[in-house]
Amino acid sequence: MLLRGDGILTFAKSKIVVEIDNGFANYYRSFIPKNIKYNIPRYPPHITVSRNEEYKLPLLQNVIFDFAYDTELMIDQKYIWLNVVSKNLVDLRKSLKLPPMAELSRPPDGSDFFHITLGNFKFGT
Repeated sequence: MLLRGDGILTFAKSKIVVEIDNGFANYYRSFIPKNIKYNIPRYPPHITVSRNEEYKLPLLQNVIFDFAYDTELMIDQKYIWLNVVSKNLVDLRKSLKLPPMAELSRPPDGSDFFHITLGNFKFGT
């Protein structure tokens, strides 16, 4: 099931992210089965739009970007995440002369989505 969400688009020198409210991530973490032991990511919840890519800094900064997300928790051997769909984010990447998707903005399974990481299994690191 796809639902709508939004976050604040921010730019740093080597990345573009949509910052997501912590309450959003905490809500979806509450659906992770209690028998699954995981870590909360080191960085606040976000959607990576671009990381380590060359682009000209646009005038957009701290604007609200909307997205659609799948409520089904995705879990593999390393991560727990939600898939995200956003034509606006694809269009932003194209306007920056970037390809529609990048490896680091895709979810861990490499599918053609953006994503929000909810947890990981990187114990002892």
